[in-house]
Amino acid sequence: MGKREITKEVASFIENMTYEELPKETVEKAKYFVMDYLGVTVGGSNEPAGKILRQLAPPPKEGLEASIIGDTQST
Repeated sequence: MGKREITKEVASFIENMTYEELPKETVEKAKYFVMDYLGVTVGGSNEPAGKILRQLAPPPKEGLEASIIGDTQST
């Protein structure tokens, strides 16, 4: 089985999975990691490196805007 076939099989498996089929431990870990990501991102947004990165963010393009976590600016 080639890489493309494996990728299609995994993608199909994920696409057809329902929330109820996910193991409770998996859901809890996913929630933990999302909250950790958000906490670190918001916390780091006011650090010097975060401020520099915001200044380097490209200007928004019409219809393709994305929020910058920890700021009112969008890109």
